[in-house]
Amino acid sequence: QNPFISAEHPHEEAALLQAEGRFEDAVLAWEASLCQTSSTKDWQLHFSSWLELGRLFMDMNVDALALRCFNRLTGNDDQQAEKSHSGPPPSKPVRQNALLLRAVCLLNEAESDPGAEVSECLEEWLKGVEGRPAAEPQEALSSQLQRLREKHGGADDAIAAALHCLVTGAR
Repeated sequence: QNPFISAEHPHEEAALLQAEGRFEDAVLAWEASLCQTSSTKDWQLHFSSWLELGRLFMDMNVDALALRCFNRLTGNDDQQAEKSHSGPPPSKPVRQNALLLRAVCLLNEAESDPGAEVSECLEEWLKGVEGRPAAEPQEALSSQLQRLREKHGGADDAIAAALHCLVTGAR
């Protein structure tokens, strides 16, 4: 029995528990938030709860479970999970965050080729970046990421470029 299932605002309790380092309780509170938000159809909070639960699993170094959370937000989950969700898709910012965090998790949890799977995820992330410079036909992913980083210089751009360098061995 989840002790947070009847909490009025389990997502708030989850955030507090997480900040206190009470990770196991925070997992239960995030799960309670997912149950409540699904039944009330509060999709924005529902998707935010998936994202935060995934981040928590990453903090706990349980990338396999984090990846499952991010897959729910990026459309990479199994079809059975897809059928259980009847709401709208996640917002673009939530999906973009999930894609980048998913790429990090794939470093350890790729099914076969981490380099290919991380690169594929980064390509998907790159498609959703607003203000993205148009790619030349056949332009290498590393070049696209470098141009984006030079144009915007944001933390996400730097993380994406670093992930790609890590899996390709580039500098």
